[in-house]
Amino acid sequence: MQWFDSFNPQFPTEKAARLSLNLIEHFELHREPTEAIDTSPLLNKFDLRFMELPESTCGFTLDVERKIIIALNHSLTTELTRYVAMHEVGHVACWHPNQLNACEEGRFVYNQLETEATTVAAYLLVPEAAVLRPVLPILKAIANHYAVPPELVRIRRHLYLKHDF
Repeated sequence: MQWFDSFNPQFPTEKAARLSLNLIEHFELHREPTEAIDTSPLLNKFDLRFMELPESTCGFTLDVERKIIIALNHSLTTELTRYVAMHEVGHVACWHPNQLNACEEGRFVYNQLETEATTVAAYLLVPEAAVLRPVLPILKAIANHYAVPPELVRIRRHLYLKHDF
């Protein structure tokens, strides 16, 4: 199993997609849609920590006394670090309350909360312009260009075709 196994296209994603569009606009994340998205304006709102975590744990979000901690496994690749950080932001943006939201490698979880969080990550990290045309022939090139895992580009393309707003 891989991290993207937590995305189930059968679950509704409209709420997460709309929240993502609000974040993109508010933080001006897609000012330069032809470049890798600078997520620092958004991540600066959180207590971001790189930690030594078990190999199977990519990261987690924890809400502690008016402070939201996003912890990321310090051994992740750049692409996975970007994805996991935005996935955890997705849990916060979608108001997944009272949880320790953990992104774990190899966890076979098809649930609404994980699908929503991955939807947010896909929208934030992969601009619509990158997926307007079929992406399979150049999937890896797009993923490398935006510094994201290839599967996230595939998910974003699916979401582009699914939502008409």
